[in-house]
Amino acid sequence: MTITPVITDETCAGYELISSPVLIAARDDLSIRRANSAGSQLFSAQSETRYLPDILSDADAGRFGEMVSTLSAGDRKSIRVLAKTPGEYRGYNMELCLVMLEARECLFISMIADISDAKASAQLRTVDRLLGLGWWECDIGMKAFSWSDRVYDLMSVPVGPPPPTFEGYIDLIHPADREAAVQAYRQFVLGGGAAIEFQYRIVRPDGSMRHIQGSGERQQRDGKDVIVGVLQDVTSLATARRRADEVEELLKLAGDHAKFGAWHVDLDTGRVFWTDQIKSIFGLPSDYEPRPGDGWNFVAPEYRGALKAAYQNCISSGQEFQLNLEIMNATGQRAWIRSSGRAIRDETGRIISVQGALQDITAIREAEDRIARSDLERVKILQSISDAFFALDQAWRFTYINPRAEKLLQRSNADLMGKSIWDEFPEALGSAFQENYEHAVTFSESVSFEEYFVPLGAWYEVSAYPMQDGLSVYFRDVTAQRRRDEHLRLLDAAVSRLNDILLITDAGSLDASAGGPKIVYVNDAFLRHTGYTREEVIGQTPRMLQGPGTDRSQLDRIRQALQKWEPVRAELVNYSKDGRAFDLEIDIVPLANQAGNYTHWVAVQRDVTERKRTEEARRLSDERF
Repeated sequence: MTITPVITDETCAGYELISSPVLIAARDDLSIRRANSAGSQLFSAQSETRYLPDILSDADAGRFGEMVSTLSAGDRKSIRVLAKTPGEYRGYNMELCLVMLEARECLFISMIADISDAKASAQLRTVDRLLGLGWWECDIGMKAFSWSDRVYDLMSVPVGPPPPTFEGYIDLIHPADREAAVQAYRQFVLGGGAAIEFQYRIVRPDGSMRHIQGSGERQQRDGKDVIVGVLQDVTSLATARRRADEVEELLKLAGDHAKFGAWHVDLDTGRVFWTDQIKSIFGLPSDYEPRPGDGWNFVAPEYRGALKAAYQNCISSGQEFQLNLEIMNATGQRAWIRSSGRAIRDETGRIISVQGALQDITAIREAEDRIARSDLERVKILQSISDAFFALDQAWRFTYINPRAEKLLQRSNADLMGKSIWDEFPEALGSAFQENYEHAVTFSESVSFEEYFVPLGAWYEVSAYPMQDGLSVYFRDVTAQRRRDEHLRLLDAAVSRLNDILLITDAGSLDASAGGPKIVYVNDAFLRHTGYTREEVIGQTPRMLQGPGTDRSQLDRIRQALQKWEPVRAELVNYSKDGRAFDLEIDIVPLANQAGNYTHWVAVQRDVTERKRTEEARRLSDERF
């Protein structure tokens, strides 16, 4: 069932913000009941004795009457007419729909004069779409809004009538942002400011959330205080920022566990970015800010030409590159690196930047050089490394197997030397082992992978490096590690079922203005005790559980311990989603990664509400007797 919109005199006052004529006529006799200033000036519509057909040509009056007779609730129709204006007929595009005014069915009529006005309106809408901007106006005194189509689309609400209201707009703002938005608006209005800027979230009628930002400027129009401004959907920008933070954290973790870093060059601005790991490889402090061309200064002269050629080819044609070369760091020491890069294009296909990775392969390269210089030295080196290693010639025959490889392959050096790997281990044919080994040799690039080998019943982590005379393969048995990983998954499942509450946050800033540490994990016991869902708490701070009964002194003591990265035990009153208070005994400890950097806080919380009640009852009993 479609409901006909109801409009009031207050609603009609909002139409004064619309510069084109707006008329409201009774459907039964087409008498004009209301008009904005533009309509009144054009048609002298103040008098209720004026009828809409009187201002139309005879032919258009008939066509208009036929359209009105077929108009139903919810319909929006348009018609091109000639209207009688002082001294001439003028063309208008009339858009009309049904509304209720003073319990009477009426026509809401919006008129756009001549083709040029319609064309200008269409052009403005096109600009709005291209820029992603929506235009709005607000009569401060009447709290009446006027929105462009883009704003209606952004808010996901149907285009009026009636026009949007201040209260309706505020209701669309996310509850967590609403109070701040209202306060900012009031401060702007009461403070007499010239302009206002804002950014917050809105929740659309379908439940979807969008991030918007906008601005407004105070103007005087016909003696009225009016705000004119724009809105823009910045949801994709907010999402991109969050993802960028996640990528940055991943790069940091990767750099902590391996000797490689990432780089990026913006070809339009010339801006150069290096991760801290690259700065370390070059022997530079972490606060060093690279400038365009700095990287070339560290490349050994004999390799500089080849790298520049590969880089220029990447910029011009998009060809990816990967080169092994020597550098000379800031302390004058030489090191072997593997440098790779690829082009980044915009939506038109234009190359706008180049990014890649740089890895310190000095140890591997030195090992390979020693092997090439002396078989004896090669044996000494390879026998001393903890990883299993074997070498293959160009015919896939074993040329060397170190003791660790003998143990993992369960075959002796004498048994395998000079024999084809595919003959001795036929089960590897057609597997990831063959695929990756052949890829390394064919494309002269290293490969790394994990694979299960059924005959030996083990998982292996493998790195293969092409050499001039064949292939070098380093591998290790990671079966136990994978079992540990599975154990961790089982442990996670067990933790989720503990009766004690478990809550983990990141090690974010404790400053309230920064939001505080964010919750990244809660177990099922947390959900049972608080009544929240994981979706409601992940990304929030533990402050959401606090309330009027939470002891401020305990919070201060916890904060002091956290600032020192010290474990702390405390008792607090927290609150469930429905407002129920419960007592908790909390143990909080910091969690560090392998590099010794604190990354998270782990809190184990036990509900001691019943214990507290028992103690209080005992105390009251003791006092009574």
